[in-house]
Amino acid sequence: MTEIKFLTAKQVADRWESAGITGIGGGAIAQNTLAGWRWSGKGPEHKKLFGFIRYPIDALRNYEMKQFGTTCDPDKEASNDNKTQKTGENEAA
Repeated sequence: MTEIKFLTAKQVADRWESAGITGIGGGAIAQNTLAGWRWSGKGPEHKKLFGFIRYPIDALRNYEMKQFGTTCDPDKEASNDNKTQKTGENEAA
């Protein structure tokens, strides 16, 4: 099976929600937050492909390691201790 190389903003938000990564208020990081980060030059690396924003999976994993200390791959076994109280970039700013 071929690995997916790019994710949509919704897939990134869902990926982080599944991993327990939350925003400032404790809720999921919204697609609009990702859009704001793109506009301000923050957040994970993104590309515009055929007019659509996509996030390269390798760059996303690098960003996750840098920001959260772990990747959020769905098939990766991670302890809940590593996932609790992890927050998005807005809180760190």
